[in-house]
Amino acid sequence: MPVVPRAIVGAEVCIAFTTIASFFLAARLYTRYFLVKNPGREELAILFAWVFSVIHTSLVCVQIWRGLGDDVWNLSGVQQEHIYLPFWVSVPMYSIALFLTKVSILLLYLRLFPHPRFVKACWITIVVMGAFLFWTIFGFMFMCTPVNYFWNRSIEGHCFNSKWVYFTNAPFNIVTDFVLFGLPLPVLWELQLPPRQKTGLIILFGIGLVGCLTSILRLRSLYILSISTNITHDNLEIAIWSVVEVNVGICCACGPTLKPLINAFVPQLLSKGRSKTSKRARRTTYGINLPSFDVNVAKNSQPTESFAKFDKYSEIQIPEAGKVRVTTAIRQEVDTDEERLFTVAEDAGIAKAVHYRQKEM
Repeated sequence: MPVVPRAIVGAEVCIAFTTIASFFLAARLYTRYFLVKNPGREELAILFAWVFSVIHTSLVCVQIWRGLGDDVWNLSGVQQEHIYLPFWVSVPMYSIALFLTKVSILLLYLRLFPHPRFVKACWITIVVMGAFLFWTIFGFMFMCTPVNYFWNRSIEGHCFNSKWVYFTNAPFNIVTDFVLFGLPLPVLWELQLPPRQKTGLIILFGIGLVGCLTSILRLRSLYILSISTNITHDNLEIAIWSVVEVNVGICCACGPTLKPLINAFVPQLLSKGRSKTSKRARRTTYGINLPSFDVNVAKNSQPTESFAKFDKYSEIQIPEAGKVRVTTAIRQEVDTDEERLFTVAEDAGIAKAVHYRQKEM
């Protein structure tokens, strides 16, 4: 059967947002694996989130090809079944993709802020989201008795009210978006950074609220679907918003990790104001007070694998002669050759440290 024009536009939007998210993911993986060379568990989480997002988008396109967007009275029972079955599979894909996207953000937080209380809060958030994910998938997939009554209404069966699933899942996603934004704020606020730089970091971690906006906009479509008597027509809008929400979330999760890539290919975008900052970074870095340190002595020191704690979970690494790298909970780097100061998104994580300890004389 021919696809209605509004559905064709919807498919184009879904494919466009998934393609954009794919570019963001590729840029993140290239940055973390080849530029920074410090990938973490969060890269694996966002990669799987993208895989489930692609599956979700594909299932939405299958529904559109089979008649989604057309009026229900124009579709036969078999045609409706061919729409409802991929819809039944697509909802868990959507939920898992969103969950893994948020997990990737929390895993990034765990690398950036290894404070015990903060770590505990992040893991509690992951567990709560995981429990809610299980309830959402279980509640939706077993909404009808028997299960196949969901897509095959020619058999006897019944379904409970779907509003309970739709209108608990959407608000929960919005709340967790705000939680993810608020979690690092106390840690960022305590950092001894200039106000302008501190505000920049807060904005950087607040990018995820863009995804929250798409979740809020999706609520209207959910309400229309919940009261609809023309489900195949009205479900098109919610399907499109679901694809947009997941892929915008992936883009927001990848954005803060791309600063090294921008520095490598378009350094002019982030170079403004760096020369003034570097002059102030001759002997100290913001957030920690460094003791006097002799590079030549450190080169002859014995390494032990541990975290060297100074002020804000700081570490010292000696990558090569004449250079001292200082890493804190928010990564800050002093290069004694060029006297530069970089901040959080340089590699967006804390690498395993090598703590150099001076030999006892």
